[in-house]
Amino acid sequence: MTTARPVQEKAKGSFALDFLYKYGTLITVLVLIIFFGTVADNFLNPSNIINILRSISIVTIIAVGLTVSLAVGGFDLSVGSTASLANALVISMFVWHGQNIGIGIGLTLLFCLAVGLVNAFLVINFKIDDMLMTLATMFIFQGVALTYTRGATVSQNMIMPSGDFATGKIPAMFEKIGQVHGSSLL
Repeated sequence: MTTARPVQEKAKGSFALDFLYKYGTLITVLVLIIFFGTVADNFLNPSNIINILRSISIVTIIAVGLTVSLAVGGFDLSVGSTASLANALVISMFVWHGQNIGIGIGLTLLFCLAVGLVNAFLVINFKIDDMLMTLATMFIFQGVALTYTRGATVSQNMIMPSGDFATGKIPAMFEKIGQVHGSSLL
């Protein structure tokens, strides 16, 4: 009988820890929203909420993709490098090569799919731990991105290695993706 009581107390403490483990992030976000909503007058304005959602959209999309890897018990450390390589590729399609939005995004998606297939091929066929393999490919993809862009930021009217200016333009519709409008929080 004396052993049943500590087990029940442990179960209560365990329930609280399990609850915080599962819902702690959501509780923290709700507390922060309530706090900043009461402290800053403009925090809960629709335009500010849209700016916040636009600001986190890219990270959220990458996190959803990484969740697929985590769901099957894997881990991919190369997602950030793949994202920077995709960024360099899509913008260079517009600025350097004068491609339209469909071709730029389509080729970038195909390239990123190929990057994922390379990671999967190396992990599955060579039986190398996914964390170790994607760590290695992270550095490879970073190097490819830096080599491809020559370490420069790809932008409209940039000076090319030949000394000429880039003549392509980023499509107006593409510029709207993730665009954040300035607003005052306080």
